Amino acid sequence: MNHSPEVIQSSIGWVYVLENKAMPGLVKIGFTTGCPIKRAKALSSPSGIPSPFILVEGSKVYCARRVEAMAHKMLAMFRVDASREFFKVTSSKAVEVIRLADILVCEDVERESPELFDLVFSTYGVMKWPTCINPGPSMPGVSVPRFFGGSA
Repeated sequence: MNHSPEVIQSSIGWVYVLENKAMPGLVKIGFTTGCPIKRAKALSSPSGIPSPFILVEGSKVYCARRVEAMAHKMLAMFRVDASREFFKVTSSKAVEVIRLADILVCEDVERESPELFDLVFSTYGVMKWPTCINPGPSMPGVSVPRFFGGSA
């Protein structure tokens, strides 16, 4: 298995939850290697979108594509359309599922390659303690989620 910094870094990304007041009752769960706030703005820019997407939370995780895919699978019965990333769940349920998916993926990585797990966790600080963007009423802030004993 290739444990080069480039390969490890390319697997780190953000899994996020977005809401849009024009789509009540729906959330978008996606992933990006860039900033989730910028991703929300990019998705909001087409003229066919009546109101902007709002970032509910973004979690920086290892194996972001796997975490996103697992969250989508866990919420499959709530998916609006198989070709879209929109789900009929509350934003808090979506965040809870993403955190669970991250834990399950971390366990898989640790089982598959304990040395990779230790390397990623010690070098990049992701895995057991994801970095989250949890926007408050004013500006987004970085916090450790409540699930892990933080204050977010």
